[in-house]
Formats: sequence, C-alpha cells, structure tokens
Amino acid sequence: MLKKAIFAATLLLIVVSVAILNLERNTKLLIQYYWEDYWSLKTDTVIFVGSSTIARLNRNALFRCEPLRIRGFESSVTSDALRYMKTLPMDKIKSVVLYVGENDIAYGTSSIDAIKEFKHLLDYINTARAHVSDKEITVAILTLKNSPQRQTHHRQFEQFNAQLRRLNEANSNLVFVPLASIKSKAYYMSDGIHLNLKGYKLLNFWLNDFCDKNLP
Repeated sequence: MLKKAIFAATLLLIVVSVAILNLERNTKLLIQYYWEDYWSLKTDTVIFVGSSTIARLNRNALFRCEPLRIRGFESSVTSDALRYMKTLPMDKIKSVVLYVGENDIAYGTSSIDAIKEFKHLLDYINTARAHVSDKEITVAILTLKNSPQRQTHHRQFEQFNAQLRRLNEANSNLVFVPLASIKSKAYYMSDGIHLNLKGYKLLNFWLNDFCDKNLP
C-alpha cells in the first residue's frame, strides 16, 4: 500500500513538472512570483511591474525603494501586468511602479486601445487597494521611451504618453517618471530597444528620486 502511494505521488510530481516545463515563459514566472510573494512579501513593499525595462532593473541600484520586488516579464503586454497584480495581497503594497504599453503598441495595438488597457490596470489597482485599506496607493508610471528601433511607433508612443498625463487630472495618486525623455541612441543597447548601462543609470536616478519624494 505504501509503495503504491509513493508511486502515485511520484507520478503526480512528474506530471506536474512536465506541465510546468511546457508552460509559456511568462506563465512560469507568474507562478514563481506568486509563491515567492505568498511566503515572503513584506509589508509596505514597492512593486515594480512591467516588460523587459522592468525585468532588467538592478535591485541593488534602487536602494531608496526598499523593501521592493522586481516583477518583470520579457516581451510582455499590459494584460500580463494585470494578471500578476491580481495575485498580490494589496494590503502589503506601498506603491506600484509600472512600465506597460510599449510592447502593446509595437505588436499592433493602437495607442487608444493601449491606454484603455492601462486604465483597466490602474482601475484594478485602485479598486483592489480600496477593498483592503483606506490609504491610497501611489502608482508611478514610466512614460513610454522612444526606442530608436521602434521609430515607426514613436507617434503612437507620444499619443499614449499624452493620455497618461491627462489621467493625472482624475488620479491624484499617479506620478510620472520621464522615461520618454531618453531619446539618444547612446542610452540604448545595439538592438535599439533596450536601455544600456548608461540608460539604466539615469532611470535608477529617477526611480530613487520618486521613492525619496513620494514614499514616506
């Protein structure tokens, strides 16, 4: 009987392991992040969520934002960020830093639809927070950078950023990080999409400044 139970448990473990290995990369990350947050998320944590610009942040460089979690998903879109946010205990979150929208537009979504997706994400964050706390949560949004390789999308990036600024009128908890001002190729890797060390040095300065000024 014991041997059968051990065999069944081993078989189940193998099946689950194979299923996980076959999952899409960002789904695997979502599961990993869920369990890490479930067991060790600290109170008043600053959560960084978004695509590769977030995924490639150096946690050690964001010393003004501790405690923090970097939750990046390479090649992701806004719906991936929303999917992750829905796993979080919002009573433990002090602030959320977002970078979403660039890939949505680069993959063919219009700036109008991309901003709708962002509004949906922001509404979820605010509503979920209101259910567990009377204290408003501060949300920092990185404006879309004008990646040199994505020049054909720059106009839509600018339209998206303009809509973000209008949102500030209705959301006092929204703060902007001026990533859109990084335009020179000197701040980008050879692929023309991702920031290089020089670009991240500037971004880290802005993020630490945000944490200093907005998070007591």
